[in-house]
Amino acid sequence: MTCLFDPMPTLSRNTGHPIDRIYDSFVAELPAGIQDAARGLPQRLGLAPDAEVPWSQVFDNTVLIGLPTMVARGVRLNVRSELAKAAQTAHLFGVIGALGVDGIRGGAIDQDTEALAALYQVHRARDRAFSRLGVDHRADVLDYRSAELLAREAVGEEERCLSGEEAATRARYRLIALKKQAMIFPATVATAVAAAWPAGDVSRLEGMIGGLTLGQQYRNDVVYWIDDHGRGGAWAVTVLAAEYGVGIRRSTLSDLAGQLHTAGILTDLLQLSSRAFAKAARAARELGIPAIERWAREQARLTSGLALFESVEPGYTVQWEIDRRTQRRREQIEDCSDLAAAS
Repeated sequence: MTCLFDPMPTLSRNTGHPIDRIYDSFVAELPAGIQDAARGLPQRLGLAPDAEVPWSQVFDNTVLIGLPTMVARGVRLNVRSELAKAAQTAHLFGVIGALGVDGIRGGAIDQDTEALAALYQVHRARDRAFSRLGVDHRADVLDYRSAELLAREAVGEEERCLSGEEAATRARYRLIALKKQAMIFPATVATAVAAAWPAGDVSRLEGMIGGLTLGQQYRNDVVYWIDDHGRGGAWAVTVLAAEYGVGIRRSTLSDLAGQLHTAGILTDLLQLSSRAFAKAARAARELGIPAIERWAREQARLTSGLALFESVEPGYTVQWEIDRRTQRRREQIEDCSDLAAAS
């Protein structure tokens, strides 16, 4: 779920954010023995430096985490407020649950019985909220259990491709990238079905969500390629090896960076990202969701610019992300100081 969260949030708990209110209400209803674990779940999953950091400061992409609410606020298609609230709740817990599964797989909480109990309650809250949409019985609606299967398949396929067990073609990469984001779809699409949207509009919505998630995923696979490579596998490097016969283990990081630039793989990924964002913007315009249209169009413009700079200055995009996060961290620290002074 790398398209959603900030690896190093710093702000302290502020329950004024809508998703924090949803989560804090959930925690308050849990058995007392696991409330602390649930409240500190971002820290236990390794997504926050302390237990007081709320989920609103973990998620870096406010559009994707607030997707059901933003869709419900569209100007052309009506969604009842109770549907929108249930969808946003299911969506939030679906994403948190997916991050929890990642944490179990990565060893962060696999032995933490309190965190595992809290995560079980997250999944139950997700399913309860999703059932309130009233379409979980329909065969044409992707539910969370089916989405989990798709995401799990994608992780396995990705591991086999990155390890060299299976072919790592660009087409395979794009398919796996979409399946990895399966958990972003269920609540928002189910809301549209529950609201009796025309089939054409439901299809546009799915295309919009796909464009948003893939645009972010493709760009992340560029800005974090060095980190991913250090952790055992980066798609850009794997495709380079598959298409050009580059020996990854025998190449230094500097060699790989030069070869990626010569092959144009990072630039191609950024252009792919820009096109995905542009597709999402067009779908949002057709659906009458101006806030998402504006954001996606700006992301398309930004990423197209990154592709241009990357083509003439290797490493530009990685440095752009480092600078962006440094600035965000500075602003967060200033906000913390302001909160401390106010109290």
